[in-house]
Amino acid sequence: MEPSNIIQSMKNNLRIEANKIEGGFANDLIGAFAQEQAKYYLFASWLMNQQFVATATDEYLDYLAIDNGLERKEAKKATGTLIAKGSGVLPIGSRFSRGNIHYETTEEKTLTATGVIISAECVIIGEVGNASANTITETDVSNVTEAINEHAFTGGREKETDDQLRARILKKLQAPTTSGNKYDYEKWALSVDGVGRVKVKPLINGAGTVGVYVLSSDLDVPSDEVITSVSEYIEDIKPIGASLIVNKAQTQSIDIEVTVPSGVDSDEIKTSIENIIDAYLKFIAFKDVPYLSYARVGDMIFNSGVSDYSNLKINNGISNINLTDDTHFFKLNSVVVHNG
Repeated sequence: MEPSNIIQSMKNNLRIEANKIEGGFANDLIGAFAQEQAKYYLFASWLMNQQFVATATDEYLDYLAIDNGLERKEAKKATGTLIAKGSGVLPIGSRFSRGNIHYETTEEKTLTATGVIISAECVIIGEVGNASANTITETDVSNVTEAINEHAFTGGREKETDDQLRARILKKLQAPTTSGNKYDYEKWALSVDGVGRVKVKPLINGAGTVGVYVLSSDLDVPSDEVITSVSEYIEDIKPIGASLIVNKAQTQSIDIEVTVPSGVDSDEIKTSIENIIDAYLKFIAFKDVPYLSYARVGDMIFNSGVSDYSNLKINNGISNINLTDDTHFFKLNSVVVHNG
């Protein structure tokens, strides 16, 4: 309630008209009281919202999650291994880089000319540390002659947002879980670190079998470690007799080619298109969207900052792209931009 409403309500209860005059003693008291009283109305409204999953925020949403057997997923650093060549001892904390993203070793190793495998982690928490294979190659460590990550660095993720946690709580409350039904397997898989979305396929290989397809927390193909974690976790709690199959989500590549007006910076537009379309493809991944709309891609190209375009091709065609099946997700492979 606004202070003005409180003031008016209190004035209506005054019996002497003179006390209602602006600047009067009673009027000043009412105004001061109304300002403080309004704070309590705001607090009461806020406090009521913290009692419900749909409106609770921050630590109060955490408490509701705990009440329902869930916990907020914390942010994590990306981890992986490097192969480093050189001589002498490489101490813990030695730094390697991918542009302005840095990684530090988590173990001490003696270098050799043929190379040794060293565990490392990103110095920054979050998805920014996830890196494709063969991209971490820079270092200023004096006794290292060459370094590379032959495998991707994975596992980096942001702290679960209120909306993401809220969705998990509501799913648990609203889905009819019993003893090993589809919703149970979905809930179990989503509770594992590194899992973003899942697709459960009952009877995947006949009676008594359940397939679980997993997307990583950054909505990409998950690591082998995540798949192992999901499998081990569900195996411990699933009903006896059910045969579990846990697989990585399958990618369906998207290649885009388009012509933009001459004079447009094709490299800049290419980056913009990549960012917009990649974000959209992640948004629809495992959300039962059966095709990628040709028209929708065209709209996104307009939103990338060009005034016009022509000769748009998706996977070398000019029509919608159907998803192979619901265990696949679209993944942007390439964007080629020509100047007209």
